[in-house]
Amino acid sequence: IVKKIGPPDNSKAEIERITNDLNKIINATVDIICAIDRDGKFIQVSKSAERIWGYRPAELVGKAYISLVVAEDQVLTLLTGAKIISGEVVTNFENRYICKDGTVKPMVWSARWDPMKNAVYCVAKNISAEKEAEQKFQHLFDINPQAMWIFDSETLRFLDVNEAAIRHYGYSRKEFLSMNIKQIRPPEDVKLLKQILKQNKLKNGFQHSIARHLKRCGEIIDIQIESNPIDYKGSNACIVLAIDITAKLKAEYSVQLSEQRF
Repeated sequence: IVKKIGPPDNSKAEIERITNDLNKIINATVDIICAIDRDGKFIQVSKSAERIWGYRPAELVGKAYISLVVAEDQVLTLLTGAKIISGEVVTNFENRYICKDGTVKPMVWSARWDPMKNAVYCVAKNISAEKEAEQKFQHLFDINPQAMWIFDSETLRFLDVNEAAIRHYGYSRKEFLSMNIKQIRPPEDVKLLKQILKQNKLKNGFQHSIARHLKRCGEIIDIQIESNPIDYKGSNACIVLAIDITAKLKAEYSVQLSEQRF
């Protein structure tokens, strides 16, 4: 008697069951999951593509993915695609896709090359809501009547600065972005700044302080600082609201002198 060696008879049915379950999971995801061949054409696309891009999966299969990318993003997208096929795993790659109705949606991709299947497997997330929130934040930041800036928590370099800060301090945007926050402090106050930053790092939250700042013309002003740590474009940063209280302190000092004389 020869005993049959190999997979059980129901292995094919089991594989089909697993495949169907995987397809159900893929099609139930919020993000787009897809496979793209070496020639840049969609092999398989999840159903979420219809909700996000307006195309049914059947419409996309066999279609070149680059045809959906906005013209300004195509070169970088193709270069990134070449990196993926060479074996590099890519995460958080952003580009913009043209939907079926002509609207444009920003997408962020994670992808890897599978040499066994000769295909790129991708997950694409629609980040329209995040981009809209960023634009609102940037607008409020830009139009704030008080000086504001964002600096890198490690290098202390300015990452962004609003128009009010440019007007009040006298530095151009280009000058600000080439500087760090130590350079707007009087030299004798830099040591104190380092101590404050060290304390703030330990507290890791909203901070309030009074400091002296140096304008481009050399004038020293008194500033009330409100700061908070944020994640800014992938960097650990801090956003600062700087309110000039020089006139207020001078007025308070004058009142004190008057009271002492009286």
